[in-house]
Amino acid sequence: MAGFGGTVDDFSKAFMSTPTAYSSIVITNPDLPPPASASTREEENEGLLDNSSYKVDHLHVSQFPAGQQTQLARNQTLEPPKPLQEQLFLKRGDIIGRGSFGTVYRCLDLKTGRMLADKEFVFETGVADQQIANAEREIQIMQNLKHPNIVMYMGCQRDGNTLDVFQEFVTGGSIARLLSNFGVFPEPLAQVYTHQILEGLAYLHDHKIVHRDIKSANCLVAGEGIVKLADFGCSKTIETVMSSGQGCATLCGTPHYMAPEVIRQQRNVGRRSDIWSLGCTVIEMITGKPPYADIKNATACIFKIASTNETPPIPNFCSQELTDFLRRCFVRDPLKRATARELLQHPFLSRTYDEDWYTREIPELA
Repeated sequence: MAGFGGTVDDFSKAFMSTPTAYSSIVITNPDLPPPASASTREEENEGLLDNSSYKVDHLHVSQFPAGQQTQLARNQTLEPPKPLQEQLFLKRGDIIGRGSFGTVYRCLDLKTGRMLADKEFVFETGVADQQIANAEREIQIMQNLKHPNIVMYMGCQRDGNTLDVFQEFVTGGSIARLLSNFGVFPEPLAQVYTHQILEGLAYLHDHKIVHRDIKSANCLVAGEGIVKLADFGCSKTIETVMSSGQGCATLCGTPHYMAPEVIRQQRNVGRRSDIWSLGCTVIEMITGKPPYADIKNATACIFKIASTNETPPIPNFCSQELTDFLRRCFVRDPLKRATARELLQHPFLSRTYDEDWYTREIPELA
């Protein structure tokens, strides 16, 4: 999701072509006392919040006030927000992205002047009610997440079979976009980004949320170099409820970042599956390609990951610390794989680098 890089006239045109204005939208006041605690699943292998005890009111847009820092303690149970009626006026602008399940628009908050991202999902007639209800319930949970390294979800608005999901707009684009624009990263920069990705992952995992789609395209970078994890909740949930085939949502994306247990759809898919995907993302940062990028056929790539005892090859130009870090990410048994909290203590993240690390040539991979 790239930032706006045009002129003032370009910026004006983005909001001139019959924009959609959203009004009479419900937002949330996080200062209100929360409802009673919601139950959560405690199993490590589940790793997902159980929302079955939530009574879901029909919310349109639910959001935190701009600039407010609401901190959630580690292992604290997330509570569904209590709505407060207030007017919020949003105007839709230009298209900034497209995905397999919807379109992303730039959105202007007419009260505060800040930019939001509006992800529009269109559901099939006949099944929309249940699917949108499921998605709204997940989005309410995601609204309670507050961490500098995850994208903030503001809420959603339904219009018939369409659901608009509003989230923080990150100006710098994704790590995938940066790699495309600037080429591979030196190891010190990969360290900076990896540390922040892990901080966001540890926060999600502490709250029993599995991202399930860690890759360079879902790691956004703000203009100040702050990495924010995107699509960690509602987008993945929406894909899940919109997919009819069992397991389809899990395998609908590129398989290059997937852990073996995810491809095999084993019962022990959970938080540590994100760690394997993190390792693949680090490989991409320092080489420009995810593991097994030379295998163009998705089925062949899936077979390679799931049916052998191999692990992704680690480039020989990595430091000893990074090599060991990646080995811990690529343990095939998820129960023996490192956790996000354990990796935050790894020497790779505290290593210092000489200046020559920023200018050294990176060998071409075969």
